[in-house]
Amino acid sequence: MDTRPAPDALAAVLREVATSGPSSLARVATYLLGAPDSHATETIGSIAEATGTSTASVTRLARRLGLSGFKELRVALATLPTGMGRGPGADDGVVLPGISWSDTTTDLLRKLAAEERRTLAEASRLLDPDLLEAVAARIHAARRLVMFGVGASQLVTRDLAAKLDRIGVLSHVSADRHDALAISGALSGDDAAVLVSHSGTTEDVLEVARAMRDRGVPVIGLVSRSHTALAGLCDFVLRTSQGQEAGVRPGATSSRIGQMFASDALCLAVMRVDPARSRALLAATRAVVDPLH
Repeated sequence: MDTRPAPDALAAVLREVATSGPSSLARVATYLLGAPDSHATETIGSIAEATGTSTASVTRLARRLGLSGFKELRVALATLPTGMGRGPGADDGVVLPGISWSDTTTDLLRKLAAEERRTLAEASRLLDPDLLEAVAARIHAARRLVMFGVGASQLVTRDLAAKLDRIGVLSHVSADRHDALAISGALSGDDAAVLVSHSGTTEDVLEVARAMRDRGVPVIGLVSRSHTALAGLCDFVLRTSQGQEAGVRPGATSSRIGQMFASDALCLAVMRVDPARSRALLAATRAVVDPLH
């Protein structure tokens, strides 16, 4: 006799765990609710990595759902269609995970601050110091640096470029795929490209990554998961926080915070490659704009 919970019961428990407050189980439950049938094909390791948790957390969630382990969890998820996990009217009640339309402004500020603190802590843990230094050295040595991202990710590239320009690393931020592809034809192994995509599956970014690789351009990716299509095309992958965001939302929130943390860390690491030069250029650029303030 099949003792596994029915799909509607499974969805109800997942929603309960996801909204129970900050915890590793809540992060895993929230992630699985986003697209349960597609997550049914993932490995336990990739789910743990995507949520910034551990394989033990994924197993504990399976047992919390009344299942024997991860194998049964995969089977159960396959019976739960995308969107069903959110339940009727879920998008009407939740702005972001843990934040609802009925929350007071005080609640909103408290919950948002807690989520962004968690995102920053995860982002700090995910960045490999040795890799960060290697990427910084490559950027510092590059003849030209090209950056590309779509939507909120493009805002991150613009912020990083503005910071790097002030320390002598002149960067070009491509406004769209056409521009990035055209520029790739003039690049070589002496240059470098920074591509930003939270999901690692944005087709425009993937196309640019392929073009850069064809030209032998070192590709640096800022992506939330290391097992993605974009990560597979990069020479260097800097992990950003997965974050927790609802399917329908006003825009990137925690994911952008994670990307900005990685961007700021990368800029500071580039400055440290040649501290004397960086200090001199920062002083010079400050002197130029001082009269404007």
